[in-house]
Amino acid sequence: MMMQQFGLCSIRLVQIITCTILGTLFVAPVIAEEQYGRYRAIVLHDGGQSTKSGNLIPKVFIMDSQEGHMWVLDQNTKLNNPNGHFSLGTVLTYQGQVRPGKKMGEIVEQAATLR
Repeated sequence: MMMQQFGLCSIRLVQIITCTILGTLFVAPVIAEEQYGRYRAIVLHDGGQSTKSGNLIPKVFIMDSQEGHMWVLDQNTKLNNPNGHFSLGTVLTYQGQVRPGKKMGEIVEQAATLR
């Protein structure tokens, strides 16, 4: 009788562990999406040239993960003042919107080149 009870307890324990693991696997992507949010930022480090070091203040690529819009944030950029002088400032440049393709490797848009 005790062996049967122990067997039932161990089967129930395995069921609980399995349900917990499966529940975690299905809930994790939802939590990850909430954790990262709609906008993703990727730091773009300049490599520099062989005679110069890279830029100390990198650009940041920002992507809207829902709509596909893209921007580049550039800090300490030379700006033209109305007086004709240069100053440093931050520039946010819109890069466009990505479109989904139907399969991997598909060319979604191709620009013609003149020769």
